[in-house]
Amino acid sequence: MVRLALICLGLSACSLGKNPGECATDDECRNAFGLGSVCAADGFCDVGEPNIRCTETAPPDVFQRPATYSNAVVIGSVFDMNTDQPQVRSAQLAVDQVNELGGLDGRKFVMISCGYQVDLAIDDLTEEEAALDVARYLTDILGANAIIGPSASDQCANVFPDMEARDVMVMSPSATSPMLTNIDGEGASDAAPGLFWRTVPPDDLQAQAMSWDLADRGITDLVIVHQESSYATALAENAQYHFGLAEGTATLFSFDNDSSRAGAITDAGASGAEEVMFQSSDVNDIIEEVKRQINSLNRQANKARRYQELLGDVSVLDTHYSFRQFTELDAEKGELSTSIISLNKSVTAAQAGIDDKERG
Repeated sequence: MVRLALICLGLSACSLGKNPGECATDDECRNAFGLGSVCAADGFCDVGEPNIRCTETAPPDVFQRPATYSNAVVIGSVFDMNTDQPQVRSAQLAVDQVNELGGLDGRKFVMISCGYQVDLAIDDLTEEEAALDVARYLTDILGANAIIGPSASDQCANVFPDMEARDVMVMSPSATSPMLTNIDGEGASDAAPGLFWRTVPPDDLQAQAMSWDLADRGITDLVIVHQESSYATALAENAQYHFGLAEGTATLFSFDNDSSRAGAITDAGASGAEEVMFQSSDVNDIIEEVKRQINSLNRQANKARRYQELLGDVSVLDTHYSFRQFTELDAEKGELSTSIISLNKSVTAAQAGIDDKERG
């Protein structure tokens, strides 16, 4: 309701009820009253319901002064607002720079940034449900002409069919799954480039490069632990294929939750492979794997530290034992030396007695 009030404050002759203009399309309302206005079922302009997941804008006053941007080119961004801040900021920076150059044919650009991360403080939507919900809000309520994001391949595959039906372009900076290559049809050209764009190459090229690197390092036995997702599964299968062409053997272990991830990693570690590759689009999987490796290294370091401590103790004990042995042997040597002197005296005396008898 707060967003609704902010939108209305920027609209002339607006209240929290109906806008006075009759309409046939949403564009008519947006052009007349600014962003957030829609053509209601009764044929009058109304203020569309806000979406609490869409809170950041570039320029920052879009929701406070919607009428100011009634002629703007609207672009939406759909990202995980917890993990994808670099992508969000980069897109907003691009909008700011284009606007500083005068926009497009005198029209400014506006970017509305929406998050699809799971957030129970907002709603109970899954990532997939939230991504589709905010994409529809951006296009249907705010009139976005293009969507930047999502970052993950699964989310792109989830959102794009809906956006394609609305003739809205989707551009992802990081969705690399090969399954997306022909998601909007084959035969894309400069004249008809299609509606799905991405600024990174697909994973089949990345898998080929990884296989070359492994072969160059002499690796012939590989294990790939991968998340069950359009990104990680496609990358793992492509890596397995290209590694096979390089006369290597790659075994796949997949996981779809924390428990199966731990099991897959355990199986990979027991396989005896020369190298293990870990692939996931979920940053939490990466973090947990790094933590696991850190914990393993910590355990090894603790064992090494304990070994050094025990080795030091053994060295001290060995020194004490050796000193004790030396002391005992030195004492025994003294006793034996005394015995030898005594025996030598006895021998000398006996020899003298023998000599006296022979002379007598």
